[in-house]
Amino acid sequence: MIPADGEVYLKPGGYHLMFMKLKQQMIPMDVHQVTLTFKNSGSITIPMTVHKMSHGMKHSH
Repeated sequence: MIPADGEVYLKPGGYHLMFMKLKQQMIPMDVHQVTLTFKNSGSITIPMTVHKMSHGMKHSH
């Protein structure tokens, strides 16, 4: 949970979002508008830049 007035930074190797079953391929450095919906705070739409996944990254999702 993110506390009121708290912050979370999304970055490679840390907290990040993964999009699955997309209808089209995402291209590194493209910017997409993404809507985040929070249980108690409503929704916000923010720009997100696509980053290339590093080869050394391990995922346990």
